[in-house]
Amino acid sequence: ISAGKDISLEWTVEGSVSYFNLDAESGNDQDQITAGVDILRKFKQSKYISPYFVIGAGYIDTDKDKGDDDHGAMASAGFGFLTPVRWRGASFRFEGRARQDFSSGGSGYTDWIANFGLQFPFGADFERGTPRPVKEEKEAPPLPPSTLPEATFPPTDASETDSDGDGVPDDKDMCGGSPVIRPVDKFGCATNETGS
Repeated sequence: ISAGKDISLEWTVEGSVSYFNLDAESGNDQDQITAGVDILRKFKQSKYISPYFVIGAGYIDTDKDKGDDDHGAMASAGFGFLTPVRWRGASFRFEGRARQDFSSGGSGYTDWIANFGLQFPFGADFERGTPRPVKEEKEAPPLPPSTLPEATFPPTDASETDSDGDGVPDDKDMCGGSPVIRPVDKFGCATNETGS
């Protein structure tokens, strides 16, 4: 049995405990108890299949009918995928992994394990048979209106206004609207307009 927590849409942490009763043809039956922690990295999730990679570590205790009992660390890694069953967010889970035993008996061995199970989410609001929605970023609230007073400028003297930007005030400009890129005379006219 295992229980886990999604820490993001891609990452899950799980804890598991298992019990095996192995009947060997040699008569050396074994009872095996394991406890461990796994980290799952889910890839491209869809409404049909969600593949993942799993890596884990834990403790294994093997009680043998014949010979010394073994206990010690273990590590595992493998691949699997989830397929939604369209009932309350549940999924079928298929997984294969290799488990390395680093037991105290020095018999370190590798087990090849295949798992099939049903996975149920708890404490989440799922739509039937659809993957989890991606969290949407919230928009920043609008800024409050400015509390600064509106800028006011003193009135300008009409004799200082230069509407066409040629450097000659409007009250002396005889050729209003002359191009800024052409040189003008003291009357605001382009030099070729007055013949000067």
